[in-house]
Amino acid sequence: MVWAAISVRGKTPLMFVDQKTKTDRHVYMEMLRAHLIPWANNAFSDDEWTFQQDGAPRYKAIETQNFIRANCPDFISVDTHWRNNDGEWPPNSPDLNPLDYSVKHSRRKSVCETPLECEILEASFEESMERNHLRNFDQDREQLSEVTEGLHGCKRRTF
Repeated sequence: MVWAAISVRGKTPLMFVDQKTKTDRHVYMEMLRAHLIPWANNAFSDDEWTFQQDGAPRYKAIETQNFIRANCPDFISVDTHWRNNDGEWPPNSPDLNPLDYSVKHSRRKSVCETPLECEILEASFEESMERNHLRNFDQDREQLSEVTEGLHGCKRRTF
């Protein structure tokens, strides 16, 4: 698994998780604690920022969402269960996760062409992120902010 976060202030270093590691809520919270929180504290200092994520089970866990609430100044929560309407995140909204799609589509061809050693694949991802995705994200950021404004009564947020 490859994990990253992007914002108008930059991107986190890419985090590579061995494919044999089960990325449950505990592993995910440790990734956030070790990588996202220190990076965001440095990038944003005392400025407000909003953390968003999709509805993967490890993200939806109540323990995970409580951890994020305690460590991020603002957070778009997700429903903890499909029967509960307790989150702000709209269901089935792939357009609100630009990083998921920009990285997947741009790297799919090179990843699927030939088996690569992990180090080569990691370097390829890092180069691609450096070269393309922040620019693409910056172009889409304003539209993303407009789309999320007013969803479930949320305020305008800085991504």
